[in-house]
Amino acid sequence: MTYKHSILVKICGLKTKAAVRAAIENGADFIGLVFFEKSPRNIGYEDAYELVKYAKNISENVEVVAVTVAPDDEMLRKLKEIGINWIQLHKIDAVTRLDEIRAIGFKTMLAFGISAKEDLEQIVQFDGIADYILFDAKAPKGATNEGGFGISFDWDILKDLKTKSPWILSGGLTPLNVVRAIAATNADFVDVSSGIESALGIKDITKIENFLKAVKGPK
Repeated sequence: MTYKHSILVKICGLKTKAAVRAAIENGADFIGLVFFEKSPRNIGYEDAYELVKYAKNISENVEVVAVTVAPDDEMLRKLKEIGINWIQLHKIDAVTRLDEIRAIGFKTMLAFGISAKEDLEQIVQFDGIADYILFDAKAPKGATNEGGFGISFDWDILKDLKTKSPWILSGGLTPLNVVRAIAATNADFVDVSSGIESALGIKDITKIENFLKAVKGPK
């Protein structure tokens, strides 16, 4: 398939230099590092600092995103110190907090779990304020994590969606279904984590390469 425009890609939940290199060298625009202790993809600040430095040595153009759940000011300070300028936020319930985070100098991706058209109502107060809105599948009942479940939602929910903030498609994407997902939703930006893993939290280099080739074409 040939797209009319370039599709942005975020490869998320990276923990190793090999995965970072595979993502960047195959055309990833964003890479995501997870800062949430309950996640199998959680990374510490020291390791994250090394990966940010490594990523920027490969490409100054790649953007690094910290994936967080209700980050406090101390976490935000540490993330700034290690050179991260993008924050992906889960569980934020006030525009004022989003404004505070943006005032510090972070660009923001605000994540929402959806399973029905009515779920889109939750973005209204943040639309046009967040730099990106990210749509993911709703967490399964009893889940302690906030994403990376490898499940998708009905893509028709996003058909003909008009928003002030640009949006990102996430949830259950793989090298095998991402082209169909883009065609179904007309997404400009896709995000993947579990769909490029060989086991929970373990990134598969070949799957990273195949996902990016499916979206971007061969290098």
